[in-house]
Amino acid sequence: MILKKLKIKDFCNYKNIDLEFNPASNVFFGDNGTGKTNLLEAIYFLAFLRSQRACKDGELIHWGKQGFYLRGEVERKGNFFHCVEISLYREGNKKLRINSKVRMKLPPAEEGLKIVGFYPDDSLLISATPLSRRRFLNLEISQIDGVYRSYLRQYQGILTQRNLALKRVRSKKGFLDDLLPWDEQVVRVGARIIEKRLSLIEEICPIARKIHGFLTGGREDLTIGYVNSSMGEGFRYGSSNTSERSNLGLADKFSQSVCRLREREVSMGMTLVGPHRDDITFFINNINASIFGSHAQKRTIVISLKLALAELLEKILGEPPAILLDDVLSELDEKRRDMLLDFLQSHKMQCFITGTNAEQFRSNLKKATFFEVSGGTIAPQTIG
Repeated sequence: MILKKLKIKDFCNYKNIDLEFNPASNVFFGDNGTGKTNLLEAIYFLAFLRSQRACKDGELIHWGKQGFYLRGEVERKGNFFHCVEISLYREGNKKLRINSKVRMKLPPAEEGLKIVGFYPDDSLLISATPLSRRRFLNLEISQIDGVYRSYLRQYQGILTQRNLALKRVRSKKGFLDDLLPWDEQVVRVGARIIEKRLSLIEEICPIARKIHGFLTGGREDLTIGYVNSSMGEGFRYGSSNTSERSNLGLADKFSQSVCRLREREVSMGMTLVGPHRDDITFFINNINASIFGSHAQKRTIVISLKLALAELLEKILGEPPAILLDDVLSELDEKRRDMLLDFLQSHKMQCFITGTNAEQFRSNLKKATFFEVSGGTIAPQTIG
């Protein structure tokens, strides 16, 4: 898919911007603090109907204005065009329209804009909390699987009710039998969430491994694992033991763990096992990257993971998503920078890349359009 045009009005530091994009690479360069990331934020908002950075959507409204407006013209496979419009006002009203039709939620995979983005803070994913990695999984799977989004909503509601029931039992205001219907539901829906996560891990492992090998010149071998709380902390799914998965009986193991932890859960008033307690792990040459990986290695892992997700999305959707890369070259050595840019040049994916120096991109991204960002303006430039 291709984001052909973008209109931004009263969004962050932009008052009124109209842009047309290159179907290949688009490089936005300028000094720090000029609004390069804000441009990517606008594209992100078109795709996900929320901010990637701000806690509240209202924080994205230009100072002194009452709301913002975004419009993107997206070309999908078969020469189908989608006009995605978003309006948001300080009162909290948010409107999404696709081809002039009002939508109440994110569009299905075959409509609108789909993206995969890398941002500077994403490098922290490797050594961040398990919660951050679960959020990453949830976001990426939800983009390609509407059923998964539904499971997440169901599970959160079930989890809330089960935790309330556990607290009632702890305070002697409820009975253990009150937990049984919630036990059944938390296991049933939770196992479905885990199953979909495992499917993603299994599909993405070989792709990410191949990309990571390319970016590192074959010096590093990446493996990714899924740590399932119902199997105990020492159990790990990964690319080398996926054959075990069919024999594990996820729901049965989950149910057994719920029973085993009953007394402890009651005493703590919370559910201690399930997809809300799981994690993903990353290894370079069989060494735990979260503990021993350098900043550049962690950044390379996340970049490989994001590009692998883009390839997987292309396989599922039949067309590649747009790629957002914010300050992607920092902390990478020259060899890794060159390999990354060569990878982007050789793949037919529309990219939006930010950096402070256009010269870093010139020799590798020969088909790119360059835009200079300065003081709330964005102007296409001819480089060289």
